[in-house]
Amino acid sequence: MDKQLTVLITRPKPGAEAFAAMLPGVPVVISPMMVIEKVAADLGMADTVVLTSSHEIEAASEIERTVTCYCVGTATTQKARALGLKAVCAGETAEAVADHVIAQNPHGRVVYARGRHVAFDMVGRLRAAGLHAVEAVVYDQRAAPLSEDATALLQSGAHVVLPLFSARSSKLFFEACPAGACLKIIAISDTVANTVPDPHKANMTVLPKPDAPHMAQAVLFSASGGNRLEQDRSAQ
Repeated sequence: MDKQLTVLITRPKPGAEAFAAMLPGVPVVISPMMVIEKVAADLGMADTVVLTSSHEIEAASEIERTVTCYCVGTATTQKARALGLKAVCAGETAEAVADHVIAQNPHGRVVYARGRHVAFDMVGRLRAAGLHAVEAVVYDQRAAPLSEDATALLQSGAHVVLPLFSARSSKLFFEACPAGACLKIIAISDTVANTVPDPHKANMTVLPKPDAPHMAQAVLFSASGGNRLEQDRSAQ
């Protein structure tokens, strides 16, 4: 087998470390582009809660255990259930979660517990459908610089596999990325893919399903020299 490519993981800790553990035997450099910081928020007034990131689980202790929590993806749902919450997996993307919540037409106040920076206007979508939706910022995503190891890797001319898990991490990365970096990009969703600059889109794949197992499979394939994962959608 050819020498494996290095994977650069830019998602926040501890998620970055957990994802690196899914890539046994692959060279990995971790350089989070964001630091997650909890923000005090009142979730006690919620009749229904929407959670679109596992980072929001940190605030879940304030949610009444009888309140239904509509969650994005199985991982967030499982974490919510582990805390004793009445959690429902409502879709794999924020857009899908919004559609599911609207279809359920919950009564009372729907609280979207979110980060300070989001790519999708959940509250606007729910309000447009007639729901009493409000938002509560429960964490901040403070920007972080590229590490020295990451900068050296990108400047070395080596081909680097770059999994992108969020629109904000992607935007921050490309603001800091040295010119001429050789990247094989795997975007977790179309929303994330849309933040990738045009010159890099020729070497980008978008996952067919936006979750960590599919991302790990795609990264392992690319790191071993593959150009695309079977059934993946190459970005247009």
